Amino acid sequence: MGGESQEESLLSSKKHDIISLRKGINFRLDLFGVRYDTYNVKGIKSSIRKNEKQIQEHTDKIANPASYVKDWQQKNAHYQKGLIEHWKKEIANFRNQIKRAKDELYRRERK
Repeated sequence: MGGESQEESLLSSKKHDIISLRKGINFRLDLFGVRYDTYNVKGIKSSIRKNEKQIQEHTDKIANPASYVKDWQQKNAHYQKGLIEHWKKEIANFRNQIKRAKDELYRRERK
């Protein structure tokens, strides 16, 4: 990874969250969606609750980053902005997962 941490690698992407495991091996996190069609109803509802909890946690991280990041005030502005943008992308991903889960529940109700 060229000396950068995985966290720094995540922050370097503008359009998508990308994890670089090692040189030449990158994964776009948005492509790894959950297959709700393989879940039972209880599992889907549990997933919705977990994603809602993650949204609350990430919203709090944005509002109170110093509570979650050691030495937040000493981090440079670029790092701070990148991490906040990452948390915003995570919230969007959690919302997308909730929508997909609810769509699957709706699909099953229509059968």
